[in-house]
Amino acid sequence: MFVGNCPVTVGSMKSYDATALNEANPEAIWAILTDAPGLSRWDLGIDRVDGRIAPGETIKVFSQVSPGRAFPVEVKDFTPGRGMRWSGGMPLGPSFKQFASGLKREGEARSRVS
Repeated sequence: MFVGNCPVTVGSMKSYDATALNEANPEAIWAILTDAPGLSRWDLGIDRVDGRIAPGETIKVFSQVSPGRAFPVEVKDFTPGRGMRWSGGMPLGPSFKQFASGLKREGEARSRVS
């Protein structure tokens, strides 16, 4: 495949899944997941996020993969307290092409995050 006059090799996309059971209700976890300025406190791959994490919004993710460079990401499939999906990132390189988060209540004060 070529982009302009440059040959480009496109490999298979890697994906990662994780699930955790937390001693917190979904509302508390949702507040953490949608706090753009606070994401870098717990996500070690993110330097900062500019913008508002809300349906249809485009946020800018500054990653440790490429310091100082912003990756535009659109917030999609946003269901408060249940889950969201981000889509976008840097073409033809390290990216945040998809980020999905789901929440499920597990008892009175526990939640499963996936």
